[in-house]
Amino acid sequence: MINLIAQFGGNLGIAHLEAVKCIFCYLKDTMDFGLVLERQTKESFNLVRQTDSNWAQDSDNYYSVGRFIFDIVRGSVSWSSKKQPTITTSSVEAEYIASASIMLIIRVVLHLLIILLAILVLSILTFGIILFGSILSKEK
Repeated sequence: MINLIAQFGGNLGIAHLEAVKCIFCYLKDTMDFGLVLERQTKESFNLVRQTDSNWAQDSDNYYSVGRFIFDIVRGSVSWSSKKQPTITTSSVEAEYIASASIMLIIRVVLHLLIILLAILVLSILTFGIILFGSILSKEK
């Protein structure tokens, strides 16, 4: 709903403002909700991605809306819902574009995680070398 109202951000009408009021009421009523990630065994740790798109649901311009959600250990951690950049001619094509978009995001995130892991390993190794050097210098 928020993405639909955002399309009219430059020219809000009374109906849009009423919808924004409903959104704020929902947010106020759900402020105590939270994301709980339960401790799991190594075998049960899952990263789940779900994609979907609605083919040409917007009758004003016939763009499809693609969306995805990531769940880790049964808790949602990332989501997106936005208009696809092209007009598709079938629901299969719209689903394919949604899946291809999420795969690009997964690839970028995995590269960032690999870089962060490398930095962590180098930091640990550097700390170990410094610590080992200081122990050797105290023994002399």
